[in-house]
Amino acid sequence: FKNALSRGCKLDLPAKAEAGWSHFLKILSSISRPDILSKPAEAIRMVLERGYERYALSFFENGQDRVEDLEQLANFASSYDSLGKFLTDITLREGFKGETVRDSSNRDTEYTILSTIHQAKGLEWQVVMVIGLSEGGFPHSKSLKDPDELEEERRLFYVAVTRAEEDVYLIHPILRLDYNRGQIITRPSRFVQELPDDCYEECTMAKEEELITEGAQWESSQW
Repeated sequence: FKNALSRGCKLDLPAKAEAGWSHFLKILSSISRPDILSKPAEAIRMVLERGYERYALSFFENGQDRVEDLEQLANFASSYDSLGKFLTDITLREGFKGETVRDSSNRDTEYTILSTIHQAKGLEWQVVMVIGLSEGGFPHSKSLKDPDELEEERRLFYVAVTRAEEDVYLIHPILRLDYNRGQIITRPSRFVQELPDDCYEECTMAKEEELITEGAQWESSQW
């Protein structure tokens, strides 16, 4: 497509569309530079900053969700040094879509299941790990402003922890990477802090001071 345009392929566009088309071509040219192609995270952020974030928030009811999804995609892409490697990995991951979540009836085979909480309803496993239990993650930051949404997430937390037949691990990440603010020190989810002290054992995988780098910020809390 870009090659066709560079060879002089012209489009007969209405006058009102010319400005938007010109803006699109500038973005396309920017993210096609060799230095950007070696940094897929930068390309994603550039698209957001140069118009898509404003467009999504203006024209979609779930605009903020779209923006946050792309921010998370940029965070994921930051570990890749080429667009080709990033796209290859993403394509391979697409193969997991639509797989049926299995229960633990077959105990002769050891395996790990990755599942959303909604997919896991009605199923059980010997061991369950609930990840991302930090304020702003689970519960999500948007739910903190709506009592009904917060209560719905609390019910989902109950569903998650009751999927375990024997052991359940509640995992709170000390740090997370934020698109705008960099490294963020997170607070444990209120769902964990609401649990009685005598119903769980606490285990720390590493000392906090060993993980936190200079400039890290505390996660803001509305609790």
